[in-house]
Amino acid sequence: MTEQALQQYLIKHYPKEDEGCEWKEFKNLKNDFSGHEKDDVISYVSALANMEGGHLVIGVEDKTLRIVGTDTYNYTTQQAILRLTNLCANLSSEGLDIEEFITEDSHKTSLCLTMRLMQLTRS
Repeated sequence: MTEQALQQYLIKHYPKEDEGCEWKEFKNLKNDFSGHEKDDVISYVSALANMEGGHLVIGVEDKTLRIVGTDTYNYTTQQAILRLTNLCANLSSEGLDIEEFITEDSHKTSLCLTMRLMQLTRS
């Protein structure tokens, strides 16, 4: 898929930011999976889990969905899910999916994290 085709796909499937969808640049997953900041992947995933699901599109410019790409730090999608579930208390991998897109023309990587249903377990 080309960069332009990916942007059109994202606009079609995730047309706007709202309570169930966030667009974030997050240019480096090693730093943005830290769990130390309020504006990192862990914080957004936790918020989506508390809202009974949604989407986090990574590697795109906020407001425009322009593809900027993200350095995945060699995480596979399964490794990213494992890291998320390890760093986000009470998050289940069930219903958590990561779709990876790599553009053919610019070789930029974008990810779409999707959470279905309520992800927090009750004690």
